[in-house]
Amino acid sequence: MIRANLVLMPVDMFVNTVFKRTGYKWGNIKTAFDCTLLLVSAAIGLIFLGGPQFIREGTIINGILVGQYIKLYFFLFKKFSRA
Repeated sequence: MIRANLVLMPVDMFVNTVFKRTGYKWGNIKTAFDCTLLLVSAAIGLIFLGGPQFIREGTIINGILVGQYIKLYFFLFKKFSRA
């Protein structure tokens, strides 16, 4: 969706806007943003529920790896599209 310039979800559109303004790698911005959202949700859970609820291993792994997979895809796309 990013390469095809299709309509993005609001979260991805925010990441895309930060990418266009700063020039950092899209995957790194996505990873930082997802981890920030994860920390905010854990803090809200601690404040209101006494502990981080519904945050388990898969959520943490997903927050870290999705941006890195996108970065790998961008790398492979550039590498094979030149040939």
